[in-house]
Amino acid sequence: MTNGTSYTTDVPIRGETGATGQTGATGPGITSVVVNNDYTMTYNLDNGTSYTTPFSMRGPQGEPGQGGTVFSYNSTTDELTITFG
Repeated sequence: MTNGTSYTTDVPIRGETGATGQTGATGPGITSVVVNNDYTMTYNLDNGTSYTTPFSMRGPQGEPGQGGTVFSYNSTTDELTITFG
């Protein structure tokens, strides 16, 4: 015991790696993904089944960002205007 609740040992707790098994069957492929109105996603598979995520993929709205730099070109006057946000 090192602190009354744990024990440290130098004996390996993992055995040797076993032989490689046979390759499994190929699973179904995804034919399409749909983002639903509630922001869940539905995966349609080529075997006729589908899976819809149990939760919304959309997080909360973030804070507004700072204004950026805007480049405007007037082709009539050949002027480039740069506005810093």
